[in-house]
Amino acid sequence: MDLRFDAIATTNATSRWKDAKQVNESGFRAAARYEYLKYWCQDWQSDEMTLRKYEISASEKFYKQEYCGCSFSLRDSNEWRVANGIDKIKIGGETAGIGNRYFTDPIVDATEESQEGKKI
Repeated sequence: MDLRFDAIATTNATSRWKDAKQVNESGFRAAARYEYLKYWCQDWQSDEMTLRKYEISASEKFYKQEYCGCSFSLRDSNEWRVANGIDKIKIGGETAGIGNRYFTDPIVDATEESQEGKKI
């Protein structure tokens, strides 16, 4: 049985906090190792795609993780929050450092993620 895929994509470039250029360059390099494989590159950081991401997240009641999960992200996120007067990340429980623990409202959720407090 041949389970070879002809394309790959990533969710790592969906956040406005990520360097999409760096993520996409990695995807192209990975796909280039196999002649049959293509990297599916999309502009996930546009306002339209960001809103769509949050619409799906709210309708499915996805868990809202406030950092990537590594110790460096926890440290850097909390330093940024303290410098901007925002509560530190709370791991576990029913509440989050910013807003709700689960995605509930696409507009509110997108604004929470924005470093500039940008509304969509």
